[in-house]
Amino acid sequence: MKSWQEGGGPEYTCSENECFYEWKSDEVQAKHRKSIALQLGPQLDLDVPDSLKKYYEYLMSPFETMYISRGGCGFALVDEPFRSPSGRESIDALVKYKRLDMIVNVLRGPNPGARVYAVLALKRLRRDGIVLPPGTAATMSKVESLSVPVTMCFGCIVSSGLRASDVVNRWRDIER
Repeated sequence: MKSWQEGGGPEYTCSENECFYEWKSDEVQAKHRKSIALQLGPQLDLDVPDSLKKYYEYLMSPFETMYISRGGCGFALVDEPFRSPSGRESIDALVKYKRLDMIVNVLRGPNPGARVYAVLALKRLRRDGIVLPPGTAATMSKVESLSVPVTMCFGCIVSSGLRASDVVNRWRDIER
């Protein structure tokens, strides 16, 4: 690692067993976002309040792997509370403040798991009488039809490689 630093290598992060460097290409990200916008619609320019920034940024990150869950994933230790996955906590924060603009951006965003959370949140809001912005229902249907794999969990049962429509259907079956 000393040689890396002396040679002018970029900053890296180490954990107990590994070191890694995160590289982002603005050009690659721009092309990725453009291809998503062609399928799902353009992003809205938003002013994100500080109180929701960490939630919104998490949901909009293309680098986060989201486990879609109604509650916790995995096992809770005896002295620890059972926490919902970060994606669930994040979408719930946007729903709490009825930030349809932010939820629609997540629906049209780069993260497949976050898109599914957005579909589920928008369905819940619509069921509660909230009128969705024009074109949102069509985008929701498009997201449900995509074959991009997502992961869902209920407690310690994890199901990988699901389509968005699989998750939405399972969610609906559980709510009955």
